[in-house]
Amino acid sequence: MMFDRPNLFCDAPAPRERACPMSCVDTVTHIEPEYEPLTDLVANAQYEAQGAPANVAADYMREALIDHAKSMGGIARRWVVQAQMSVTDYYLHAPEHERVYRVLRVWIDGMAASHPAPGVPTTFIGGDGAQGEYRFNPPDQLVVQQWREPLVCPANRLEAEGSVLPSEDACLFDRQFMVEHARAIRYLCLSKLFRIPGRRWTNLVLSAKYEQLHRSEVGQANETKWINGGGAGQRSVLGNRRL
Repeated sequence: MMFDRPNLFCDAPAPRERACPMSCVDTVTHIEPEYEPLTDLVANAQYEAQGAPANVAADYMREALIDHAKSMGGIARRWVVQAQMSVTDYYLHAPEHERVYRVLRVWIDGMAASHPAPGVPTTFIGGDGAQGEYRFNPPDQLVVQQWREPLVCPANRLEAEGSVLPSEDACLFDRQFMVEHARAIRYLCLSKLFRIPGRRWTNLVLSAKYEQLHRSEVGQANETKWINGGGAGQRSVLGNRRL
């Protein structure tokens, strides 16, 4: 791993503009996610790994957060938009510091369609009798085509549930996810830091210990998610309206 990537202590990037964007919200709270830097987590890692510079600790903390988010299926989001007449292409919007990871489920006017496979057309029947198919084209395109009764704006609602991941050079991170998974993220970061060869803080015994602790946290979190019937989580973005 290189140490010369941008560190976390930078200004938040401006959100990108996309045609026909689907806006995103938290699927649990149904409000727009809040973001913050990793300052506290990085300081904690430096305390444990004595001698680790702030930029190195920050770099590995970002990597740990992304890897942990992947192990949890991503950070849950829900995208929502009003379908537009003659528009087939919709884009799942994510802030510049995040990227779309998965799409798990799509609703056409409140009617759930089956789970989409990337690039594979999936048929649907809308709440108003509209019929057609949709497909998800990674990284962020949802293509909706009707065979019968085209979607009429503004009556029809297009929704997608899935997840996002922080981008590789993110400066800001989902606050709720960090709070809920702070211990697991910290364990994974320390496992990575202590595994770096030839450093003052290198300690393979501690690295193995924190790796095992992280695995235990992931197992418990996934068990809780299964008990609660959760998927990747839920937050939304399509248009500019909140759920």
